[in-house]
Amino acid sequence: GFRATGLMRGFFRAFRGLRVAGSLLPATRLAAVSAAAAAVALPPASLEAAQPAEVSPVVDAASLSASLQEEGFVRIDEEFLEARTSLVENNVVHDTLRNVAGGLQRHEIYFNPISKELVAILRFGHRCVGLPGIVHGGIAALLFDNCFGWCFFNMGHSKGFTAYLHVNYRKPLAFVQGDVQLRCSLTKKEGRKCYLQGELTSLDGETLFSDAEALFVVPRQANPPSSKD
Repeated sequence: GFRATGLMRGFFRAFRGLRVAGSLLPATRLAAVSAAAAAVALPPASLEAAQPAEVSPVVDAASLSASLQEEGFVRIDEEFLEARTSLVENNVVHDTLRNVAGGLQRHEIYFNPISKELVAILRFGHRCVGLPGIVHGGIAALLFDNCFGWCFFNMGHSKGFTAYLHVNYRKPLAFVQGDVQLRCSLTKKEGRKCYLQGELTSLDGETLFSDAEALFVVPRQANPPSSKD
């Protein structure tokens, strides 16, 4: 009777309002919340059909490469790796990812000896994804660490280790068989500590996918940097 009616009224009042962080969400906004939740919880099939729009087709890898060389950048990875096959074998980037179908399909490293800036032109294959159609964040972190290392060693250091790496993921990088660029440079040096920062963007630099900062440390017993540093 009266008790059952009161319980039912309480149930419907609770249903009309959703308590979030101690406050009630009115029923008029409940539909919007449900729609947003549904969009976040997309099934894999929906993600596979997502249309990648992040990578700009305006600039291609060849034109960027030519522009970099006009600015004083030199490609440094080909000759270096050809002369040091022991560094390539079983290396996670230069062997595992580069030598598997659908892995890292483009990996070109350019360095400017004057500005000490490094630019990598990259292309991710379908085996570099996490969620269907989206490049895995761990792959991006790996490439940041690798490029920071190239930059660090080309500043004249013979040995060094990553002490800290922090990556901010700004926008999902959709897998499109397209090229992107990763730029990094030294920001500060304190004794044996070298601080670097970088960005992973579209080739035209207009779309930022992620940025990172790192600390590399030179071991106490390592040779001091050459006069190039």
